Amino acid sequence: MQFLSDVNFNKNDLQNAKIENLSSAPSNPVLGQVYFNTTSKNLFCYNGSEWVNVTQGLSTQATSLTCTLPDNL
Repeated sequence: MQFLSDVNFNKNDLQNAKIENLSSAPSNPVLGQVYFNTTSKNLFCYNGSEWVNVTQGLSTQATSLTCTLPDNL
């Protein structure tokens, strides 16, 4: 099923969700888009100008991830 507009969960949980698995980055990303790279086994977030490896340097005990935006946005 495709959703062609935003989905408001009204503060309800999104449970058992899965990030999109790809072997390379999407070619036309949008700000905040995420994907899991099946080749490098890393999670990436698009910050408006580049793909950022958000798992780089994280320990297995990490509890949050950040996709930092560049200063020019």
